[in-house]
Amino acid sequence: ALSDQALAESERQAAAQNYAEQAVRLLRKAIAAGYKDFYHLQRDPDLESLRDHPGYQAFTEKRE
Repeated sequence: ALSDQALAESERQAAAQNYAEQAVRLLRKAIAAGYKDFYHLQRDPDLESLRDHPGYQAFTEKRE
């Protein structure tokens, strides 16, 4: 979303924020359903863009 030049900067930022919120919600659902590989969550490069998100930090810090 952040590199989509068809969108204005504010639209790119809003889309990226929405994607991050959705990703954190889905990760919470996975954890609630029994996902336990927190080691992987903290190291997976695909999740790098979420690492500064407060919701992501909340559920990974509880497991350290």
